[in-house]
Amino acid sequence: MPKGLYRRQNTGDLHFITISCHRHAHILKPSEACNTLQKILEESRRKYLFHILGYVFMSNYSMTLLPIRYGHILQLEALPAHHSDPFDRLLIAQAIAESLPILTHDEKFSHYPVKSIW
Repeated sequence: MPKGLYRRQNTGDLHFITISCHRHAHILKPSEACNTLQKILEESRRKYLFHILGYVFMSNYSMTLLPIRYGHILQLEALPAHHSDPFDRLLIAQAIAESLPILTHDEKFSHYPVKSIW
């Protein structure tokens, strides 16, 4: 394990996985590479019995974490109950409040005024 990194497995914590390429190499650009990485991630998830809330594959991009703001909570309270998952509802509220698209395959997101990408 590299210095400064800690394994947090079976702790009950929630994890968001971010995968980036060394020195911004474009090795994930071909769709086959992304598909292979998704397959490996799914096999690992099944083998080690962990839940994935979300993941990001980045080849030459930066990412900024979006904190939960008061406006997001207000938007969350105003959402119709098309989706029952509280975490997804929070993502939908944030996407609406920030005018951001969501990367999802969940068809329930289509009931809300958000752009879904898949």
